Amino acid sequence: MRIRRNLSMRRQYKGLSLMVLISLFVVSGILADQGVKSDTISDTISDADPIIHPYESDEPAVRATPIDLIVRGLLKKKGIEPARPCSDAVFVRRVYLDVIGTMPPAKEVMYFVNSSDENKRTKLIDALLQKEEYTDYWTLKWCDLLRVKSEFPVNLWPNGVQAYHRWIRDAVKENRPYDQFARELLTSSGSNFRVPPVNFYRAV
Repeated sequence: MRIRRNLSMRRQYKGLSLMVLISLFVVSGILADQGVKSDTISDTISDADPIIHPYESDEPAVRATPIDLIVRGLLKKKGIEPARPCSDAVFVRRVYLDVIGTMPPAKEVMYFVNSSDENKRTKLIDALLQKEEYTDYWTLKWCDLLRVKSEFPVNLWPNGVQAYHRWIRDAVKENRPYDQFARELLTSSGSNFRVPPVNFYRAV
C-alpha cells in the first residue's frame, strides 16, 4: 500500500513539475510578445514581498505545558529553533485527521477559522474526543497494533476476536489509563473467550 502510494505521489509530482515548466514557457512567450524584457521580469521578482508561509501562524506560541517545557529545553541545548504554531486552517485539518481519521466538514472549517475564541483549539480537541468516530478510529489503530484478527484454527478464533475487539473498544471509550491497559494485557489469565485480554498472548 505504501509503495503504491509513493509511486502515485511521484507521478503526480512529475506531472506537476511538467505543468509548471509549460506554464513558465507560455508566460515567457506572452511577455516576450508584449515586449517585456527578461531583466524587467527578474527585477519584479527580486523586489517582490517576502515569501509567506501559509502553514504557520503569526500568533505567538501557545501557553507551554510541562511536556513543552522539556522539549523546548532540549531544542535550546541543540540550538534548534522551534517551529511556529500552525495556522487555524492547518490545525483544524490536522486535528480531525489525527483524532477521528476524517477530513473536517467545510462548515466546521469556516466556523473554526472565523471564530475569535482564544480557547477554540482546546475546545475542538475536547469535542472530537467525545465523538463515536474517535472511539472507532482509535480502536482500529489499537486492533492493528495488537494484531486482532481471526486466524482459525490457530491463534485467535472468531469468538476470541470479537471479545478482544470489544474489550479494546471499551478501554478506548472509557479512556482507560495506559498503565492499567498494559497491566491487564500482561497479567490476565483464563479463558480467552471470557477474559478478553488473554487473547494478547494468542495473537503475538
